Amino acid sequence: MKTLKKLSRADLKCVTGGFLQELSPSGCYVCCWEGTNNCSTPVNHDHTPGTGSLTCVSGAELKKC
Repeated sequence: MKTLKKLSRADLKCVTGGFLQELSPSGCYVCCWEGTNNCSTPVNHDHTPGTGSLTCVSGAELKKC
């Protein structure tokens, strides 16, 4: 049996790892566990076009608010 790591909301907001990322993000984003509505608190992120990126931890999806 695998030991699963319990992730906190802070872990969900982490911007490293994960498989989905948005290039040049601007605006409001949340990380949600795949296939659920269990999401982090909104994170506002602004970048000059063509720079910056956001990703969620593995098992979570990046969604616009």
